[in-house]
Amino acid sequence: MLGERFTSTPGSSEYFLGGFLTYTDKMKVDLLGVLPETIETFSAVSRETAEAMAVGARKRTGATYALSITGVAGPDGGSEKSPVGTMYVVSAIVLVVKIVHG
Repeated sequence: MLGERFTSTPGSSEYFLGGFLTYTDKMKVDLLGVLPETIETFSAVSRETAEAMAVGARKRTGATYALSITGVAGPDGGSEKSPVGTMYVVSAIVLVVKIVHG
């Protein structure tokens, strides 16, 4: 859905390189380079994992900017640590990381 928002504008190929849909932990590790220890320690829905995802996407694409989103949409799957509705959005800009927790 997010990729479609970026690419629905004519000329978006000038600035949009691509994206990753990494639903499983394995895909986060294999495609984005998230360390398994990060997921094991903090969970897949955490600030630390979201940061690693954004940094990994930026590094793997060579982009100047990258964005990651991880969360628990529900209606099931929440936990005490990450209840339904928990979401992390992280942008990585070269070596600067900005974290938004909502």
